[in-house]
Amino acid sequence: MKATLTELRRDTGRVLGAVIDGHQAVELTQHGETVADIQPHAKPLRGAEFARRWKNRKPLDKATAQEIAAAIKSMDSAK
Repeated sequence: MKATLTELRRDTGRVLGAVIDGHQAVELTQHGETVADIQPHAKPLRGAEFARRWKNRKPLDKATAQEIAAAIKSMDSAK
């Protein structure tokens, strides 16, 4: 969501409501230029929700797995 600084001053509740209740980032602009972002903090998952997501996860395709492995190897060799 985008909001101007004027909108933030005039309707703070609506703008921050998007972050707090809607769990979405807000891009603040002044004269059409982005000046700041407001982002919600991620909430830790409860055990049951984590287990559900873990159970329903999709396996990585081979290309993605190789890309991740190469990136980790690159970081390890940079130490």
